[in-house]
Amino acid sequence: MKTFLQHANSQSQRNIQDFPREAKLSAEDALADNRVFGLDEARWQAFQDLLDRPASVKPRLQRLVADDSVPE
Repeated sequence: MKTFLQHANSQSQRNIQDFPREAKLSAEDALADNRVFGLDEARWQAFQDLLDRPASVKPRLQRLVADDSVPE
C-alpha cells in the first residue's frame, strides 16, 4: 500500500505529506453527496443489526495503525 501511495504521489508531483491529505479531502467531497439515503424497513433493520454487532479484531489494521512509518 505504501509503495502504491508513493507511486501515485510521484505521478502528481506533490509533497508526499500533502498527497494523503488531498486524497482525504477528495474522498470527503465524493461522499458528501451520499450523506442522506433512504432504506426500506428490512434494509434499515439489517443496517441496524450490522451497527449492533460487537467489534472484531482486525490484526492487519492493528499493524498498520502501529506502524510509525505511515504518515498521519
